[in-house]
Amino acid sequence: MVKYYKGEFRDERTEFERITREFVGNDPQAVQDQLRYLEGLFYNAQQQKLRDSTWRNLQNTSSWEVKTIDSIFRNLRRDGVRRNISRIANQFIGEGMINGFNGRVECPIILHAPENTGNEYQLVAGNTRLSMARALNQTPEVIILETDW
Repeated sequence: MVKYYKGEFRDERTEFERITREFVGNDPQAVQDQLRYLEGLFYNAQQQKLRDSTWRNLQNTSSWEVKTIDSIFRNLRRDGVRRNISRIANQFIGEGMINGFNGRVECPIILHAPENTGNEYQLVAGNTRLSMARALNQTPEVIILETDW
């Protein structure tokens, strides 16, 4: 069984900066203040199973529509993104079927900003991981940051 783990905020800092600018603009002080806020939320957030109702409507990803590994490649080509799919697949597979697909995968990160987006959830990081989970018919564990934005 795949084990999910919480990564480090700094590893996804570029993605956090991108999403922060979408919500607060380009004022450097506002961006830094909100990055500190998100970092606090991140370190206090717990891993949780991603509900189908949230995944189906998740913004900034097409992972819900993935049916096969081939569709992951098509989506990546369409989006002009280069990813090492074999590395990500190995994270899921681990030592293989004989050991119960005992891989370790970093949790994708989702932002919920109800004041700005209503009930929409935005994917911050982990699109390929979500797509791989979908292709393998697995329910991933994620980190959801509940903001007051």
